[in-house]
Amino acid sequence: MTSETPPSTLKWSSQLLVTPPIRTPKLPGDKILLPQSALEQLLAAAPVVEIEDNNRENPASYLPRTSAFDPFNPYTFSAEAQARTVASSSSRTRQPQLPHPLTFRITNPNNGRAVYAGIREFSAEEGEVSLSSFLRGVLGLEAESTTTASGVGADAVDGNAKLAAAVTVDVQQLPKGTYVRLRPVEAGYESEDWKALLERHLRENFTTLTIGEVLRIPRGRNRHFEFLVDKAAPDGNGICIVDTDLEVDIEPLNEEQARETLRRRTEKASLENKAKKKSSTGGLISKDQDISGRVGRGEYVDYELKDWNSSKEIHLQLEAADGADLDVFISPLTRRIERRYLSQMLTGCGKPWCRNEYCKTGHQQRSSQPSSSPSGSLPTSSKDILQTIKPLLDAIELKPGGVNTAPFYFCVDEMSQQRRIVGEMIAAETVYDIRWCLAALEASGGDLDKARDWLNGWAPKRDETRSE
Repeated sequence: MTSETPPSTLKWSSQLLVTPPIRTPKLPGDKILLPQSALEQLLAAAPVVEIEDNNRENPASYLPRTSAFDPFNPYTFSAEAQARTVASSSSRTRQPQLPHPLTFRITNPNNGRAVYAGIREFSAEEGEVSLSSFLRGVLGLEAESTTTASGVGADAVDGNAKLAAAVTVDVQQLPKGTYVRLRPVEAGYESEDWKALLERHLRENFTTLTIGEVLRIPRGRNRHFEFLVDKAAPDGNGICIVDTDLEVDIEPLNEEQARETLRRRTEKASLENKAKKKSSTGGLISKDQDISGRVGRGEYVDYELKDWNSSKEIHLQLEAADGADLDVFISPLTRRIERRYLSQMLTGCGKPWCRNEYCKTGHQQRSSQPSSSPSGSLPTSSKDILQTIKPLLDAIELKPGGVNTAPFYFCVDEMSQQRRIVGEMIAAETVYDIRWCLAALEASGGDLDKARDWLNGWAPKRDETRSE
């Protein structure tokens, strides 16, 4: 099946009011409802094509068109051929043809957000468009609906506040997708858990995929898998996934993309929290910065101060606008690292692939393997754990301008753990240091043979001295 979709001559655009959620039927995935007038306008704007009226089931279609036709008489054959040509041309009908499937680009003019969508049916109220909850969230309309519900920009209709937000709907034919790369927003997803759910959910609920958006795949009551649509082929801002062989590739988020995803989610959450009067999302702060926010009763907000002059004192001033009693808890990074070790060694991470010797789960996994060397018993009390990890904490360099070379023994995702195991296997050959082995596996994407080639070409051996 070809991946390229010929450019459509169909052009249509309309600005419609968004149907309030209270009057919107439950729509899955990226589905929308348009009014009947939109279908009429689309048909009027669609290109007209000729369609053959193939009336083969009617025996009369085989009868001669001239009364004197004799198939063995060459003088009557030309007249019969001309008569049948005229009849054939008159049997063709001209009618508008819409592309299948119909796909649209929806834009929120208030914030510039845009997303692609597929049509469910033409049954919306005139002048309105009904959007699924997924599309409303992507377009940032959930926060706007909260604002209008309070009476700003709303009209009372049948006792309900009618959302006055408008969106621009443009018909846009997307190319048939052949490849899409999704990245789990969180680590720890098991492939056997989400693979079947993902394929079925996309097939049943989505017509299009928009690059940069996060899909939420339900996996039980109030639980979801979340995947970032990171890349697609053909290149562009979106693809159509109907009637095409789509290759789905799942890759974990790298550090840069994880930060970008967190930034986008934080921006969306900030808008929603501001509208819904929820607690602020926190984040990075700097010296001499004034911050205003909200914190709900029984909740907390985390802020992180990364850079400051450690030779001087830090004074924090907290003011409650409504006279509420607020508490401030300040914790240095070493305490957070300490708590991480305590959590790992007391309860474990619960990940079946973990082999971390400073984790209860990983220690049990290592001990159950016959090939693993005994690493002693793991402390079980907080007092003994603190004594065990004290040398690890003392070796960490946290001063400004300093370079830390001390290792951290934190539990990681499955791919990183697998690379660690292979790296230790290569390092056991005593040719290259473990750090170079891990760097080679990172550069080669986990391929053992390519990692060895990378080591031979770039890494110094243990017995090599550094040349000045």
